[in-house]
Amino acid sequence: MMKKAILILFVLSNLSCSNSNSKPNPKEEKIEPAKIQADLEEILTDISQNYIYLKDKKVDIDCLRDYYSKQIENLKNEDDVILFFEYLLDELYDSHVTLNTNLRSSYRLHSPIYATLMDGKPIITQLWQTRIEGEVPDLVGAEIQKFNGEDFDAVIEAFPTHCNDKNSPEVREWIVNKILSGRYNEPRELTLMLSDGNTLEFDLDKLALKKNEGLLTSRVEDGIGIIRLNNSLGENVLISEFDATLSKLMDTDGLILDLRNTVGGGNSFVARGIMSRFVTEDLPYQKHVVFDENWDNQPE
Repeated sequence: MMKKAILILFVLSNLSCSNSNSKPNPKEEKIEPAKIQADLEEILTDISQNYIYLKDKKVDIDCLRDYYSKQIENLKNEDDVILFFEYLLDELYDSHVTLNTNLRSSYRLHSPIYATLMDGKPIITQLWQTRIEGEVPDLVGAEIQKFNGEDFDAVIEAFPTHCNDKNSPEVREWIVNKILSGRYNEPRELTLMLSDGNTLEFDLDKLALKKNEGLLTSRVEDGIGIIRLNNSLGENVLISEFDATLSKLMDTDGLILDLRNTVGGGNSFVARGIMSRFVTEDLPYQKHVVFDENWDNQPE
């Protein structure tokens, strides 16, 4: 039996895992405005009825309906439609709410650096050091002044959302990091003011990320077992591999489950499979409310 269990578990979930190579070229297809309007109404209804953060985020459904309804006439092809709904979801400034598809002109879901607003200025506060290959300049503490040669404040204002408050620190910080994630087909060249006062021109796309080595890796340090998941929480086969690895570490003094490389999210089936190894009875960890038109009594 394991003498002591030290478990660090951050379950990162994402509603979709996207593919940056999907739909590289616009499809010149006939756009049906009535159908897009119907889809817009359906998604706005879903958001207004089921999105748990609706009030906390002060989502203005009327603004979304008015603005995006007026944009439908400007849509020319399928790519325009995808970006239309992508920008609509960006109004929620919630990286867990995304489409199941994307384009070369879509924004990525994450960046190897993270910035925090300090006194209204975007300051790099985190670096994905465990995944970056090679030497990296000391970027922590640097102020982001320009993005692709343009004043960073102007880039924030030009971000394609129209109904959220870009002066809100929470909204603005989310947009800052969405910009740093960048579009797949555009560069990410930063002008930084370093903490020592020097200026640095830094190409974010020149950071090389380490390749994942299997679904997970494990090692023992000072009697502590360490299991690192390699962005594999969406792979059902991970459950059996995790079980086999955990069994080999049962004689260690403790366990660290390293989930820092799980930016792609996962699914609850895998989460339950992993968590089941650390409990002795069925316990709730999520509550799902499923609406069905055949139910006589709908939960409130």
